[in-house]
Amino acid sequence: RKAYAYREIGNMYKQLNYPFDSVFHCLNLAAKLSNEVGDSLNYYDILISLGRLLLERDNYRSKEYILKAYEHFPISKPYNAAYLAKAYSGLNMQDSALYYLRISLADTSNTPYRIIGLHAAALIFKSKGDYKAAYYYLDKAHTLRDSTYQQNMRSQLYRIDRQYDVAQKEHENARLKIYNRNMAIWIALLMIAGLTTVIVFLLINNQHKKKHARDATERQRLKYESETTQIRNAQKRALLDVRLHNKID
Repeated sequence: RKAYAYREIGNMYKQLNYPFDSVFHCLNLAAKLSNEVGDSLNYYDILISLGRLLLERDNYRSKEYILKAYEHFPISKPYNAAYLAKAYSGLNMQDSALYYLRISLADTSNTPYRIIGLHAAALIFKSKGDYKAAYYYLDKAHTLRDSTYQQNMRSQLYRIDRQYDVAQKEHENARLKIYNRNMAIWIALLMIAGLTTVIVFLLINNQHKKKHARDATERQRLKYESETTQIRNAQKRALLDVRLHNKID
């Protein structure tokens, strides 16, 4: 895990144009750790990265690193051969440079790695005094570099357009979410206000009903008391009349 971590850090440093020493230190440490744990695939792959990193800085160490891993990646031989051809041409070892140059140029796909092989070819033929061939390969390298740059630019523009579209959609979705949220809040507030009004109305109506019931009960009580009082008074008058008649008799 540490080896992979250092490898990723080294590649990230390289992409961010960190100082050479920082990139080399991380990749070299990753290679040592991979070798110690027996992770040969990762080890040789990192050696290729170190070789490419050292190209033109230290051509001898560059080709040594790449040669150690060269046979372990058959599919990548044309790419790695391009780096070897350039390293050997930088070391003025033209026979070895031509050997790897043929392997590199046998791959006719216009990949960015092919530019390295074309530059190596230009250097080799320049050292031989064949300036016409050197110019030919150098011109092809520049043409491929320009087409690769244009393709990268188109890819970047496409990615930017896609990112802009995604950003616009995200912005619209955010606005829609805010609108829906506000609508939900307003609806909730209206529902709360409606429920509050209904509850207040029911409470007031209930109070009116209770008051009406109390008033009706009070009227019934007063009526009952009045009728009871009248009956008692009538009884008293009747009793007094009887007593008066008895006295008169």
